[in-house]
Amino acid sequence: MKLTEIIDVEFSDDEDCHPRNIESQSISLSLSNPNLELEIYLAKQVDDKTIFYINSGPTLFMINSCSQAMENLENVAREIVSNGFSFPNAFEFDNCSSEGNINKIIYSIDDGIVFIEFENGSYLKLL
Repeated sequence: MKLTEIIDVEFSDDEDCHPRNIESQSISLSLSNPNLELEIYLAKQVDDKTIFYINSGPTLFMINSCSQAMENLENVAREIVSNGFSFPNAFEFDNCSSEGNINKIIYSIDDGIVFIEFENGSYLKLL
């Protein structure tokens, strides 16, 4: 399921202030084997920073050392090599919680979630 939301934000009645839009999208992904529910969330904040994370229940996955918001999200995308597979133009999401059995998730700009690595060393390649 994909949800897109646009919020108009106005900070004051001052004529020199202009309203801004904040746009966010969330996408839910369900896998049956392994039984896994993922939600991908992307939002542009008022200060033009971007929030991009994935969660699975109480487990939160974020990029760039679990940073909350970034100014240039496009500059964070890179080629990621994991378990012998190469993923160009991708983001590596690390587990920022002490919970869950997923170690990392790789998200491709072109294809979405392409790789899930579990804590026990097994992995799921989705491409």
